[in-house]
Amino acid sequence: MQTPEKRRTMDDEVARMLKELSELPAGSKEYKAVAENLETICKARNYKPSTLVNWDTIIVASTNILGIILVLNYEQLHVVTSKAMSFVGKGRV
Repeated sequence: MQTPEKRRTMDDEVARMLKELSELPAGSKEYKAVAENLETICKARNYKPSTLVNWDTIIVASTNILGIILVLNYEQLHVVTSKAMSFVGKGRV
């Protein structure tokens, strides 16, 4: 992440390069080199890393949560019978 100080330094460098470009002949090798460096610095200055989560991750997580909710809802609404209930001691009077 860029700090304001780094941003200011890059802005100063861009201004210096623009001044240098205005003093060089347009077809020279130096002009081309400075222009390429200027383009690189401008890209770096405007670079913002992506902080968003990948869509594939969001889809997988949402699907898993939906599956868990469906299973819990089914278990709540429909009693699952099993043989284990026959082992539970019945109260005798």
